[in-house]
Amino acid sequence: KQHEIVAEYNTVKNRIALNNQLIQKLEETAQTIYKQWFVDFEFPDENGKPYKSSGGKMFWDEELEREIPEGWSLGKMEDIVSIEMGQSPKGKFVNTFEGIEFHQGKIQFTEKYLAPSENKTTVPNKIAEPNDVLLCVRAPVGIANITERQISIGRGLCAIRQFSNIKSDFLFYFLESFRTEFIKKATGTT
Repeated sequence: KQHEIVAEYNTVKNRIALNNQLIQKLEETAQTIYKQWFVDFEFPDENGKPYKSSGGKMFWDEELEREIPEGWSLGKMEDIVSIEMGQSPKGKFVNTFEGIEFHQGKIQFTEKYLAPSENKTTVPNKIAEPNDVLLCVRAPVGIANITERQISIGRGLCAIRQFSNIKSDFLFYFLESFRTEFIKKATGTT
């Protein structure tokens, strides 16, 4: 009976490891597609062919100092999202037994989706809603995750909420594509 239980445990453990490998490969694929479509401009045209290399019309954008597809324009994040900067509750309102889940920084960040925290607060100052993209605004700056539930956010995070037809996954990969830029611009202790 013990051998059966151990064998069953090992089967489940191996399946979890295999699923984690598949998830990692899918994440890498999604990031590759994002770069191909929105950085290299090789998204499928109306004939299913790569836009730029199939002769898609491009124009020089002075501000970006590069060519972008005709009809595209430079905009600001605030045109498509709202940004909620975190604010920490007083320490006496943070605990591990009651209130709304509280996140101060990237400690519970995974590859993409926020893991649960045992920290809670009874006096949340700033709230992130389900599907908000969380961005770490303290060292290390620029790491992103998506929350699948309502949480309270502290000073180390901001919540980016779409109010147009932009999807959380797109915002996540968009921010991930700028991670090295965030790191370059971060100076001093934060």
